[in-house]
Amino acid sequence: MIDNVYFVFLLSLNYIQAVWMIVYKQFLSFKEALVLTCLLVIQGITSIWLNNTYFTLLLLFFFLAQFIFVTRKLNDWLISSLLLVFEDAIILISWLPTIDLWNIFLLKRVISPDTYMTYLFFFIIAQQLLLALLFLATRWILKKSTLLNALALLPKKHRGLSLTILFCLFLSIGLQQSGVFKGYSVAYFYSTFIVIGFTVFFSWNIFLLTKYYKEKQYSIFLAEMYSREKQKIELATKFRHTYKELLADLTTDLKNNDLDHASQQLSSIIDYSDSFLAPNLYRKIAIVNTPSVQGLLANFIRKCDTASIDLTVQVTQDVSSSAMNLVDFIRCFSIILDNAYEAALASKDKRISIEIEGNTDYITITLKNTYVENADVALQDFFQNNFSTKENHQGKGLHIFSKIVASYKNATYRISKKDKFFILVFSVPKIKNPTA
Repeated sequence: MIDNVYFVFLLSLNYIQAVWMIVYKQFLSFKEALVLTCLLVIQGITSIWLNNTYFTLLLLFFFLAQFIFVTRKLNDWLISSLLLVFEDAIILISWLPTIDLWNIFLLKRVISPDTYMTYLFFFIIAQQLLLALLFLATRWILKKSTLLNALALLPKKHRGLSLTILFCLFLSIGLQQSGVFKGYSVAYFYSTFIVIGFTVFFSWNIFLLTKYYKEKQYSIFLAEMYSREKQKIELATKFRHTYKELLADLTTDLKNNDLDHASQQLSSIIDYSDSFLAPNLYRKIAIVNTPSVQGLLANFIRKCDTASIDLTVQVTQDVSSSAMNLVDFIRCFSIILDNAYEAALASKDKRISIEIEGNTDYITITLKNTYVENADVALQDFFQNNFSTKENHQGKGLHIFSKIVASYKNATYRISKKDKFFILVFSVPKIKNPTA
């Protein structure tokens, strides 16, 4: 049977491949991926003097570290648990028709030890090739379906479900490995079927859940648009009935040269019609075409309306082609929106402008807001950790924003002040050939 040292080395290599091909960039920074790689290398070297059982226990440190890294970034236990499920299931599937089956043949004495050793190298190569194909297929599926991104945006954290998933996963994998090392082919195939079926079952149900949630978000957005349109129609209908009377009164005032009363009448007409002559901001953000971002903007519009902040929105670019992870994009957008809201709210002239535009290479968000001028505060101070101009405020938002942007190649931001406005321009590269 495959030697303990080779087994440890190969399994460690598999998890290193999983880190760099599946989890890195989308859910881990370069430093975090490097930490996990070093941990696996150390565990592999240590396990040279231990048996396979102890190595399996040492893997728990790797699982725990990855779980903490991903949970810290996404603040979601379920996505962290499912990542481990996907990794382990894919590795298990790659071993099933290759090395595991070859080991069972040896233990069942279907083949001789000499035959086993002669062809073992070819089965190891076959496992590596199959694993690479599975990882590439998984990357393609996740990229096309954006399943993990959508899952990370779900409102509930599902901690109990996450712990149940991990327990069932590790129990099934333990039974599967026990079947391999002891030559119990029936237990091996049953436990393998359980792990694969378990993964497919949860993946399918979570896919339906995220699809439902996205559709629900879009329905809420459409309902909000309908409500605003209905309100404007009702106001316009009401205004139409009194419009002739107002014009007649205004004409009378002008004939009588009562300019003061005419001016008051004209002002009342303008104020009364403002609510339905103003541009429909909900219709403008419909072009965004990403329910989660639409929901973020819709909430921001309601928030500004409640606080009597003069908000203008101009959208000429969909954001679905962003090369930035959707979760990170929403975190960045949310942070700069919150910062603009708080700054404008504290100023006398409460105004915010949002522009979302793009070209062939970039999506650019330009955010302008009024603010309270402070000569003692430099522009770059806003991005320092724990810096804030507000009392009892942690001041971590813009610092987190700058760190996320810095983790993406070619993503940039710049800030400036002009005409009593604080201006932040945030640019994200587009996915190259998104339809390919």
